[in-house]
Amino acid sequence: MLDPEVKQKLLEQLEDIPIISVAAKRAGVSKATVYRWKAEDKGFAKEVSQALKVGRDGLVDLAEGKLIAAVQKGEKWAILTILESHADRYYKPRKAKAIEPGYKGIAAIHIHTDPVRIPAPGAENLMNPDPKDPTG
Repeated sequence: MLDPEVKQKLLEQLEDIPIISVAAKRAGVSKATVYRWKAEDKGFAKEVSQALKVGRDGLVDLAEGKLIAAVQKGEKWAILTILESHADRYYKPRKAKAIEPGYKGIAAIHIHTDPVRIPAPGAENLMNPDPKDPTG
């Protein structure tokens, strides 16, 4: 069944990188073996779940640290992320308007389909030689 050393290594790897396939490979077993062990041993399944939680919590801590660093650098996206997530009293995002009665998802994004004419650099006056005369 389960070698205690392999089990311990697997659990440590899950706490480091909470991805079963990666942790299994690092522990020297297949992902299928890990899932089989979980199915056969409910206690082991609980330990795997706990190790995954520790690993995910660690990733969240890391991500929050990076987010805080970005806020301290003045990164607008990071500031908005913090405000959207944690500051209901300061930041109230606009609600998307429904595109049909009863629709509660994100409103469709309007994509401008008219062609945009952008002259090549230096060619601004080729289509309209007299900037004051729109008829050319």
